[in-house]
Amino acid sequence: MQRLPDGRYRLRGEYVDPKTGKRRELDRRVEAADDLDAASIRAKLLDEATAGRAERRARARLGEALDAWLASKVLTIRPSTHDRYTTAVEKWKGAIGEYFLDAIEPDDVRGVLAGWRDNERATETINGRLRVLRTFAKDTRAPHIVDGVAALPTTLEEDEAAEDEGRGLTVDELRSLLDVGPRAPLLLLREDKKTPRFKTLPKGWARAWALVATLAWTGLRPAEAAALRWDDVDLEAGVLRIRRSHWRGIIGHPKARASKRRVAIAPELASLLRAHRETMLRQQWAGTESGLVFPSPRYGRPSKAKRRKGELVELTTNTYARKTIEKMIEAAGIDLGERPALYCLRHTMNNLVRQHATEEVRRSIIGHAEEVETYTHVAIEEQRAAFSRVTAVVRARALSEA
Repeated sequence: MQRLPDGRYRLRGEYVDPKTGKRRELDRRVEAADDLDAASIRAKLLDEATAGRAERRARARLGEALDAWLASKVLTIRPSTHDRYTTAVEKWKGAIGEYFLDAIEPDDVRGVLAGWRDNERATETINGRLRVLRTFAKDTRAPHIVDGVAALPTTLEEDEAAEDEGRGLTVDELRSLLDVGPRAPLLLLREDKKTPRFKTLPKGWARAWALVATLAWTGLRPAEAAALRWDDVDLEAGVLRIRRSHWRGIIGHPKARASKRRVAIAPELASLLRAHRETMLRQQWAGTESGLVFPSPRYGRPSKAKRRKGELVELTTNTYARKTIEKMIEAAGIDLGERPALYCLRHTMNNLVRQHATEEVRRSIIGHAEEVETYTHVAIEEQRAAFSRVTAVVRARALSEA
């Protein structure tokens, strides 16, 4: 506090801005009767500058709120989803994590998206981060931060790339795969392209073929098929109940609410699964007692590393599914090119059902939904009719015979 030559007082002080949380300096020139009056005015100005500070100390910054939200989701989302959320959360924290949650405006979010795009990040990656922030905003009742924020438009090149990455098999290729699958090892040739690799079917091939055929006829995610149990399978009714999935050996619920569903199966697949179960029980394959439809070929024979941890391998891995599909693809003489082997069968069934059923039925089979839509009211009979038309096309029968 300083008295100036003109009789006024210069009042100075520091305070924490309740809006930004940063330190600010008070510097005012005022008229006062004396030093005591000037001190009183200074105290009043500081109080006004920090008005509501006591109530605002509990204001959360975005980074803190994101961490708390992510911790609350651990038990309700799949580990893979948690990993994806964690990556997005770290990106948002690095960009605007120091902002107070109630001070963030949609333009702040738009600015971050534009900055990421300018740094040549993939549009789908950026939009994925935005989807996570929208989920956070909805869960924490802070919709104001993303109000009116639109996803970045994709370029034609990106759309075509995404389409290429998700391409499935053609009908002819699928037909070849289904015909060759049961005896694929016998058709695989050595490097000289003349000598068969196998003279008889390898042990366990029936198990492998049952898994791949199920993926081909249902469009299930490999992790959903691996977590399928016999009490989820009603062969008489021809229905599968998809109630769980797995990620790196951890069983949990499917990746989204719409993924928890009932799926009709074609008679051809029902017959194959019935034979698969009878063989399992008769030969007492490793893992039969687990109740899993497709227990890991290494069930009861974990690696040394897993054995030291006391872990028992019982779930079929994506690696096993992918390698098996690749062998069958090779035996069928199919060139996948850039198409992903692991999900090519899911994409194939997705495309076929799209051509022969309504969008609602397709989503009920594949396990897709927009936002909070679910399709539990879609009758199994509608799915069965769709699969009947798909089967007729794959098996090259007239639709009137289906």
